[in-house]
Amino acid sequence: MTKDQFTNRNILLLNLHNIGISAIFILPVFLLYYQDVIGIGFRELMIAEAIFSAVVLLMEVPSGWLSDVWKRKHTLILGSAINMVGFALLWNADSFLDACIAQGLLGVGVSLNSGTVQAFLYDTLLDQGREDEFSKREGKRFSYGFYSIAAASAVGGFLYSIDPHLAMGLTGFGYAFAIVCAALLVEPARHKRTADKHPIADMIETMRYALHGHREVAMLIFAGAVMFCGTKVLLWTQQPYYIANDVPAAWFGVLGACGFLISAVAGQFSHILPAHWPNRYILGGLLAFEVMICVVAGVFIGWVGVVLILCGYLVYGFGQPRMQAALNKRVDSTRRATILSTASLMVHVMAIPAMTVFGILEGSMGIDGALLALGGFIALLGGPFMIGLIRAEKAPAP
Repeated sequence: MTKDQFTNRNILLLNLHNIGISAIFILPVFLLYYQDVIGIGFRELMIAEAIFSAVVLLMEVPSGWLSDVWKRKHTLILGSAINMVGFALLWNADSFLDACIAQGLLGVGVSLNSGTVQAFLYDTLLDQGREDEFSKREGKRFSYGFYSIAAASAVGGFLYSIDPHLAMGLTGFGYAFAIVCAALLVEPARHKRTADKHPIADMIETMRYALHGHREVAMLIFAGAVMFCGTKVLLWTQQPYYIANDVPAAWFGVLGACGFLISAVAGQFSHILPAHWPNRYILGGLLAFEVMICVVAGVFIGWVGVVLILCGYLVYGFGQPRMQAALNKRVDSTRRATILSTASLMVHVMAIPAMTVFGILEGSMGIDGALLALGGFIALLGGPFMIGLIRAEKAPAP
């Protein structure tokens, strides 16, 4: 098999891997599962999600470091295996403590995957001098994941009406499929850094590189963190928003599938955004769009808000591939996975307090007040970072 054939095979396997880990059948009815099976509510769900983010925060950069010095396919296999254990624990959960432990395990699994796949894809293309294809290939890989989760959501809502555990069980099979795909990957040629320092020192040095030594990289990471944290919280509002609008539970999966399809299409065609458009235009526009969704949906509770919140998936679909491509172009392959993990880490830094506070606000102010507060958070925190990104992009090269 030629190197070009190996490259195309890796691309296919990475796409299939993403389909497997994205087939989360339980996702559109997660709140209902927490209420009906475990016996806890939305506030507890948000606290458990905050714990998930805290674990990812603690593990994100170590997992990126592991991916940079270990075989990346082994990192992907380990991540999927841990996720299987986490969903198995949720299957048997009957208390808030069980849910928190399961979410912690899922955080470990997600952190092992984060950054590793993108670094694997970029180095695979770089090995053949095809790195210019990254934005398009990553957009397609990203979109296939959302097509998978859209299909799983539609089926999951139906399965939940039969037996809530069916949706949870099938999610585990998706991760088993991902393990097989990862095992078949062929590692691309790369220069492996020797960890001649203590791992913690090595990771701190890499974080300093991203967050202090290179201003545009730092501003990209921070602006993206606000945007994707806001998106994460916004999309979790769907289920309580549906409940506030008396949407039948049977429609949760259908609406969730529509949202993921929107993100999939946006991700697949994200490369059509002109590459020469400055990142400040792309990110600034997406941040403003996100604020508008929160304000309008919070003021006008109803189907207009339902549709707008679904449009929030556009932010992730267009923004994530653009962010990944921008960071990949600014770092070398010896620390690429760690830099990408650092970017993901910052999302979780913001998500921990944001999700906890949002869960409390939803209980005290209602979903409308919580959405307005979320819009203010995105505007007030995202604005300064956008100013920093504008200045960094306009600054002359050293």
